Amino acid sequence: MSLSRLIARQLNHPSGIVGHLLIGPLWTRRNSALNDAAFDTLDLSAHDRVLEVGFGGRYLLGRMSGVVIGGLLAGVDVSTAMVSVCQRRYHFWRLAWNTQ
Repeated sequence: MSLSRLIARQLNHPSGIVGHLLIGPLWTRRNSALNDAAFDTLDLSAHDRVLEVGFGGRYLLGRMSGVVIGGLLAGVDVSTAMVSVCQRRYHFWRLAWNTQ
């Protein structure tokens, strides 16, 4: 597999150590301004219920978790690497995503 194809695959569907250590932080940096604008627009309160689809590097999810403390905050992502990062960061999500 060529390097450009490998990079494209990781950008589309981060996986493994590359997705965890490189692609997630890269997406976070790349999308932080857009995520900040979304966060400001949402004007969340403590008891809101939020689903973030495609949370990627978890930046917006982290910002929302500081506000939504009595409601429900959930996220889905196609990347098992990104889900794994969030499961470690937000341990309370493991119950929701445990498929065993």
